[in-house]
Amino acid sequence: QASKLEEVLSAAQNQRTSAHVQIRDLMTQKRDVLKERMDGFQQLYEVGGVQMDRVLIARIDLLRAELDLATSKQERIAILESQLKTRQEFEQRATRRYEDGRDGFEVKLTATADRLEAEIALLREKAKP
Repeated sequence: QASKLEEVLSAAQNQRTSAHVQIRDLMTQKRDVLKERMDGFQQLYEVGGVQMDRVLIARIDLLRAELDLATSKQERIAILESQLKTRQEFEQRATRRYEDGRDGFEVKLTATADRLEAEIALLREKAKP
């Protein structure tokens, strides 16, 4: 009986480990794809092909994927600091566009709310033991 139970438990552990490895591999692939996308938008921006907002959004997506892969508090804090910096830049751009009449108030307020969310996430991570 004990031997059979040990076999079942071992098999279950192997399945969990295998799933964890597969998930981590997929998350890494996602990060790599998002990095390639951000680099592409950056190149397009440099030749006038897209607006900086596309680059910033792509950077935020990449940072989210990197955060999912982070394994230490220091890594998470560094990524969250980069997210906050990017959100601040996006908020400044949205504020200028609102003041110039190019965007509505909802774009500006959404950018502000997103920046606040980034600040909260950073402070929460720093407060963790």
